[in-house]
Parts: sequence; C-alpha cells; structure tokens
Amino acid sequence: MIDNGYYLRGNLSKVKGTTGWYRWWFPENLFNQYLSQINPKCKLMCKLRTMTINNNVYVCLYIGIAVGKGGLKKRLRNHLNGPFKNSTLRRTIRAILSQYSNVMIPAQTVDSVLDNCYCEYEYTTIQKARCVEKSELSQTNHCYPLNVQGNKTMPHEWIEELKKMRDALEIKC
Repeated sequence: MIDNGYYLRGNLSKVKGTTGWYRWWFPENLFNQYLSQINPKCKLMCKLRTMTINNNVYVCLYIGIAVGKGGLKKRLRNHLNGPFKNSTLRRTIRAILSQYSNVMIPAQTVDSVLDNCYCEYEYTTIQKARCVEKSELSQTNHCYPLNVQGNKTMPHEWIEELKKMRDALEIKC
C-alpha cells in the first residue's frame, strides 16, 4: 500500500482544489489489452508498479501533477470526463483504443476505461509536486507507459509511437 495516498473511483467529492501529484492505477486484467495496441516493435520491457485494491491487482501507468487554479480537483475532473484538449491522459487512451479502429472512439469509451481505474493523489507544494513527477519519470525502478513529456522510464521508440498515435488521432478528428 502506498503511504499518504488517497483513492478515488470516479468520485471527486472529497478532493480539494489544491496543488498535488497523482498516479493512475489500471486494472491488471485490462492494462495488457490497452498496451497491446501499441506497435509490437515497442515491447514493454520495464517494471510496473502494482498494488492490490479490494483483492484486485492494479498497475500504475501514469503520473502527473496539478498546479494552478482548481488544483487536483480540476485536474482529476478533466482526466475523468473532461474535454480531450484538457487531458493528455484522455488523449493517449483514446489514441491507443483508436489505433486499429476505423471509427472515432467516443468520449464515453474513454470515460468507462477511467471509471475502472483508481487515482492515488497527494496534496503538496508546487515545488514538491514537480520534484515527485520529475523524479518518478527519470528513475529506473518503475516505468510509466502512458506518460509522454519528460518520460525517461520508457524507451525512446515507445514514446515516439505514442506521439504518432496521438498525432494520427488528431488527423482523424
């Protein structure tokens, strides 16, 4: 279990609008399905964080920070069901799910993916939040496959493939 964490499953009522960092935990039985949509040449060769919640295993695929107006509450709301332009996580999930589809994946599909996830978050200062994110995305103990910007935990080819998928999605729109 992670120290000082809070968990959320589609419920933002107790989240404050202050600065902090967060991690998204995806059900283990679904994460392979999502990540298998990424080019087979870019195999996932790193250690993922795992955690058991309510007797189910979850895998951490994304880390981020929330600074500025609205803080964590606004940032998590944007990830859960906000516009795609306000959430790189939502855009990345949509791009992955759209990879082999001839139709545009609707927002409700991305919503349902995130409704099955947990979000761990912690309130902190802007400086500490930035430090946590930078440290996590540059260390080698665990990787974050859905982060693009500043992510040194994944091979360059993986990051480039995610960028191509997101760019292709923008062209489809």
